[in-house]
Amino acid sequence: MPWYANGRVYAGLLDGSETARVELADNRYAYVHVIRGAVTVNGTQLGDGDGARVRGERRPSFSDGRDAELPVFDLPPKETPGARASFIRT
Repeated sequence: MPWYANGRVYAGLLDGSETARVELADNRYAYVHVIRGAVTVNGTQLGDGDGARVRGERRPSFSDGRDAELPVFDLPPKETPGARASFIRT
């Protein structure tokens, strides 16, 4: 599938004591969506269906997964500068 956007998509499976980080360039943010399971993103616990926009963080961290499956989108900012992170619960 062609991708005609200024972005990258990563996918992760985390369980137990596994940890992961994504390295973002300056002036980028990450959007994370938990497809299933649960995971901690930068210290905030997310579960099935939750999403998080992580801004102002060059190396978002993922830990404490419980059968977690998640894509991570590396995107250019399109929102108000200076905002830190927002979490969306569904």
